[in-house]
Amino acid sequence: MLFDAPAVLPPPDEHPDHLDRLLDHLTRARSAAPAEVLADFLDAPADPATLGVADVHHVAAYTGDYLREEDFDAWLASVESHGAVRDVRTGPSHIAPRRYGTPGHWINLTVHGHEYELFSCRAHGEWSGYGARRKNALMSHHGLSVAGPRQVRAVLDFLGARPGVEQIAFAPADELGHTYGHLLNTRSELVLEIVHAGDPAPAAQR
Repeated sequence: MLFDAPAVLPPPDEHPDHLDRLLDHLTRARSAAPAEVLADFLDAPADPATLGVADVHHVAAYTGDYLREEDFDAWLASVESHGAVRDVRTGPSHIAPRRYGTPGHWINLTVHGHEYELFSCRAHGEWSGYGARRKNALMSHHGLSVAGPRQVRAVLDFLGARPGVEQIAFAPADELGHTYGHLLNTRSELVLEIVHAGDPAPAAQR
């Protein structure tokens, strides 16, 4: 389930409606069971219990490109001021410049105690030539939770050995205290994250 993101972030007066649509999508996407998430990503059934997957940790969605850093700053301010949103953190995307030749940002937030992520990349270089569906797939994902940091690497290695699945990122501990890795289905271009949530770090400074 991918969010139908616009080509570029809307103007500030349309941010509240855009964010409401995003939050509705993320809430519905979160209701998917881990077995459904795995099957959608792998194009084949997989048993979450065998992999040690406990539940859906978070859901991430692409929100649209930005043209200038000021556009992203305005979007971030709108997210921070939304009445339902709590615990907003942000930082630079590490995957976007390394794989797609453009800078980007993530926003981590909670709504009613559930964690979500929003991504946006600058309309620049190779990325600007990608189609809407491809952008939405590459920068969206479900994050599946496992019991410990070592298990993150084990599940990544196991699933990454399947034909058509590529491991594209691994971080032993990020700004949020998470140990995580990303897998890419090279046929569908869907992304899956395996994550262990450790002790949260202090909120990122901007």
